[in-house]
Amino acid sequence: MLRSTFLAAASAALLATAAPAAAQAPHLDVGGGGGGLALEASTRATGSLVISWRGDPARGCAAAGLCDVSGRVVYVASRESDVSITGPAHVSLATEGIAFQTATPVVRVVRGPAADPAGACADPLGVGFVRLEPSRERGGRVRLTADPFESPSGLAFPGRCAGPLPEDVRSAMPSVVVRPRPLLSGRTVLPLGGRRAFAAGPFSGEVVSTLRVVRRSRVVAESPEALGGVEPPSRARRRASLDVVYDIVGVRGSVGFAYAGAPGPFCVPLDACGLIGRYEASDLRAAFGRVEVLADGPAAALRGRRSVAAALRAFRAGRLRVRGTSFGPGLRGRGSVAVAREGTPGVCAEEWTGELGGLVVEQRSGGLRLAIGGGFRESGALVPTRCPRPGPGDLAGGSLVAGRVPLRDVGARRLTVRLAAVPGAGGAFTISTTSEAVLELRRRSVRADVHDEADW
Repeated sequence: MLRSTFLAAASAALLATAAPAAAQAPHLDVGGGGGGLALEASTRATGSLVISWRGDPARGCAAAGLCDVSGRVVYVASRESDVSITGPAHVSLATEGIAFQTATPVVRVVRGPAADPAGACADPLGVGFVRLEPSRERGGRVRLTADPFESPSGLAFPGRCAGPLPEDVRSAMPSVVVRPRPLLSGRTVLPLGGRRAFAAGPFSGEVVSTLRVVRRSRVVAESPEALGGVEPPSRARRRASLDVVYDIVGVRGSVGFAYAGAPGPFCVPLDACGLIGRYEASDLRAAFGRVEVLADGPAAALRGRRSVAAALRAFRAGRLRVRGTSFGPGLRGRGSVAVAREGTPGVCAEEWTGELGGLVVEQRSGGLRLAIGGGFRESGALVPTRCPRPGPGDLAGGSLVAGRVPLRDVGARRLTVRLAAVPGAGGAFTISTTSEAVLELRRRSVRADVHDEADW
């Protein structure tokens, strides 16, 4: 389901408290279900987390052309890594809100001897961010596992260099088992040191951690200030909203792109010079099949009427708007990639079934733009592969393909959206995209409302 980003600003501010699925995290009730108590907590970390890998002949690196590849990325806890959260005490923030920032991590990969490499790839991952992912253990305990694989910047491990995928490394990440109730009050030290090996695809490697996380928390009397709230204005402005929900009833066609290293010197920093790759994805389907378009504006936009028809007219006339960018369901399919380097023997090739990227909705002049993109954060690349590949920033708007829905059609019972190729944006790669993908949408519901701004 798509949520308009006039709410997303608040969600981004709470990114450090983002919780995994409720089924995986324990819920603690220290406030009696809204009994006037709140949890205040802060996290501070020291130490570092180092992930390193190398091509392994025993794992078939020769067939992938990656035997001469070795790489590493280092996450160093920032001195300014204190992350504070506040929320209702009956919400399970005790284990779901533990996170800290790191200095900007940079993936570094070399081909050949480290002292005299044939090429080197260095890719900054933007804002470094590590959360402790909770999962249930026996006896009411919780395992907290370090997870650096998502980043608010949108480019996460392993970037665009050749290297393992997050799922290859997760089993080796440091973790600690705790009882959740002590995390509700006082000071708790979470030791996350250790060394563990991993092996996946053509790579083997290890994770070395010296992380030490200190959690301070307390239960306090609830107040609007403590919860980050403000008193509503004495004369709240009236707002109108429109909520249109579509089911994705069909996805057909395929998408693909060819990429190559751009002319020097642009290809040099990512060791992309001479690279030639091809990506294809078919058997497309929605990871879950519902899309929501949510727009709002001043109540006066309805011109004195309070009905769905009036809200649709206001939206189509531009008096109600979808603010910013909204994110929706990912599309899945069968994918393949093959990458070669001029003058070097061997082809790096992989096949998989997985997510292509999230569906993104933006309001543009005269219509809505629906694009596949914005959901690549898990791999930090357009292609979930261990081979070298481009990233979202190498495409215009970070999108692979995009289609347009005229404003006059929003609210129609059925929509057919053809997703066309999006041109490359330049940089280290040149990209040529192809698309025959089509989305079929069927309206599930459409609602309109008028409310006080403070209630929105």
